[in-house]
Amino acid sequence: MSLWQALLANLALAALVMLALDYALGLTTRWNATLGSCAKGGLLGLGAIGMMVVLPTLVGGALLDLRSIFVAASSFVFGPLAGLVSTAIAVLARLVLGGETANVGVGNIVMAALAGMAARRFSAGQIAPRWALLIFALAVTATNLATYFLLPLNMAVALLERTGPAYLSLSFLGALFIGSSIRAMEGRRALETSNMIYRKMVEQLPDALNFKDAKGRFVVANPATARLVGVEEVSDLIGKTDFDFHPEDLAQRYRADEVSLLGSREATRLEQPALLENGRPGWLATLKAPLIDDQGRVAGLITHNRDITEERANAEVKNEFLSVVSHELRTPLTSIKGSLGLLSSERFGPIDPKAANLLQIAQVNSDRLLRLVNDLLDMETIDRGKLKVVIQPTRLEDAVRQAVAEVKGYLVEKGVTITVENTCKGAVVAVDPDRFQQVLGNLLSNAMKFSPAQSVVTIRLADLDGTARMSVVDHGPGIPKDFQSRLFKKFEQAASGPKRKSGGTGLGLSITKSIVEAMNGRITFETADGQGTTFHVDLPLYDALAAKRGRTQATAA
Repeated sequence: MSLWQALLANLALAALVMLALDYALGLTTRWNATLGSCAKGGLLGLGAIGMMVVLPTLVGGALLDLRSIFVAASSFVFGPLAGLVSTAIAVLARLVLGGETANVGVGNIVMAALAGMAARRFSAGQIAPRWALLIFALAVTATNLATYFLLPLNMAVALLERTGPAYLSLSFLGALFIGSSIRAMEGRRALETSNMIYRKMVEQLPDALNFKDAKGRFVVANPATARLVGVEEVSDLIGKTDFDFHPEDLAQRYRADEVSLLGSREATRLEQPALLENGRPGWLATLKAPLIDDQGRVAGLITHNRDITEERANAEVKNEFLSVVSHELRTPLTSIKGSLGLLSSERFGPIDPKAANLLQIAQVNSDRLLRLVNDLLDMETIDRGKLKVVIQPTRLEDAVRQAVAEVKGYLVEKGVTITVENTCKGAVVAVDPDRFQQVLGNLLSNAMKFSPAQSVVTIRLADLDGTARMSVVDHGPGIPKDFQSRLFKKFEQAASGPKRKSGGTGLGLSITKSIVEAMNGRITFETADGQGTTFHVDLPLYDALAAKRGRTQATAA
């Protein structure tokens, strides 16, 4: 058998070893990292022994085989510990085989391990995998070339001339083959593990998660989806559509939503009525997202459904409770406020200064309570989608002047001054006057609440080409960065519990945003830590809005 044939037989044997290694590596996936590395190094060490023992090729007293590739691959793919184990096994086997060139064989094994580690360190996270494999193959080939010169020079030169082309060529090709094979095995194992983890996560989800193809047929689903549609096993879903499980009208609505989403290629969230387990009516919070394949085609639809029936029921109970309590509180509070006003007017006789001071405290706190009750009622109205606004032409500077007058008492209490900078005099905005006063009051009270004593709150009015911008500027502490995304959510405050320094329910800004948007406006803010906050309210000018409506009607006619 020629050297080429012998080394090709070595390469064929390496392919068989790879098959056995693939199976054996699968057994190590459940072991801890240290034990797994030792086992992988041991397996590759056995592969190196196979190269030396099964098809030994003796040329001029030297044992030529592909053992170095297995040892180098152990260090390159699995790291130092696996490399050390495979090196120890291969060195021990080479010493047992003996011969006059045993020490050279041991040197080859050690150099191969070092070459694999060097290739690993050089290519780690820096270059593409294919280039890393090329570097590995070159390192192994260079190691085998260097091994020749561990022999006496005359013997090395003669042996290199005789075996070099075949041995070095197949070393390079073998390193590419074995290195890529082991990396592919590891990649597949990692993918299988990742898929298993994801599969278990999806199976354990209490929420329904599924994927349907473009024709609405279930392709993948978790057990919660099966329970939702009323079947025992996930296999009962696969290949079927909503028409197999739901009434015709409900299935038609689901399919129409899906077709619309597949066409738009955009994800959507919605809350929708549904028939749940055992046919009971309920509500689902649904997320639907089209899945786009590598060719840019819509492959189907991913759907996530969460049962929110109980949440909605609890929300209804809470809203009803707040509504009842707020209405029950509002009537006596109005009476108390009116009575305190009569007493303060001294209509029934002079009031002692100490009593007048107590009356003022009572009035301030009754106003605060009344605002709280009104906020709760407004929030309930907004949650029910029944917020109504009556748009009327309103002079912006007059509305601001009225709002400043209404917080006059609070200004004295806080020692804060309000200034107005108006660059759009005479501007008329399209707003609901009463609701706009509520917006102004909320923003001004908020600014004064967080402003230091004796500071200035500035109101700026400007024209932004068809839109009026009102800005409320304070010099308070600013809004914490981690709170900014929750600023307009209801019942949210920057500090709560013992750290809370200001009063309120956390509803003011949420209500303000809802009112502004109902009036076709927009509210934004700018803030800096320790430098204050500016709220911007952009509202349509009445003339611009009227002109826009006129154009729309003319087009329709």
